[in-house]
Amino acid sequence: MRTVSEPPPAALETAAPPRGGVRVVTVHYRTPERLLACLAALERERIGWDGLDVVVVDNASGPGPDGEDMALALGRAIESRGWGGWVRLVASPDNRGFAAGNNLGLATELEGRPTPAFHALLNPDTEIEPGALRRLARFLEEQPEAGIVGPATELGEGNLQNTAFRFPGIVNAFDEALHLGLVSRLAARWRLQPPPRQEPHPCDWLSGGCLVVRREVVAAVGPMDEGYFLYY
Repeated sequence: MRTVSEPPPAALETAAPPRGGVRVVTVHYRTPERLLACLAALERERIGWDGLDVVVVDNASGPGPDGEDMALALGRAIESRGWGGWVRLVASPDNRGFAAGNNLGLATELEGRPTPAFHALLNPDTEIEPGALRRLARFLEEQPEAGIVGPATELGEGNLQNTAFRFPGIVNAFDEALHLGLVSRLAARWRLQPPPRQEPHPCDWLSGGCLVVRREVVAAVGPMDEGYFLYY
């Protein structure tokens, strides 16, 4: 697995599209305003690039504040914004969690749309910078040994978050529990959450907030383990 940091927005806006298409899967639960903002950012990403489409899985959000079913309201909002040609809404009959919701989205086909070369798992409360998904997919095209790539992520402008992690073990679990300066310095090379880096680098695992995965990897590894409802 590799993670890649994003360049400044000006560079992203001119990023060339990848040769293969990208299908985004996003699992929604009771945050319709954030989801619509996420889709609006993806609409900007599609400018000059028809290779991006989206499957939204509504995880049985149920009625909203006005009593109307959220999935129905989202479906109308998608159509009213003219997104129906590249966004498909799938209503799950029950909420079986993050992994099951993504599996449902990964198994969904979009009529009239080509099979994508890459799948992107994207949280509905994210807003991507223009060109970000293009660059991530192109990274996988240029690095055939990489199966999954993730971006740098900001929580507010300039507040870079950890998105590339090491596997848990005795040393970093001890460090996470104690948070003692000397122990942390000694355990730095095994730290579960190393500081964010600006250059592409290998890592053990990536945040599920945004993952771009080769279609062949999904086919080889199989669906996500639905025993994990959310997080780990």
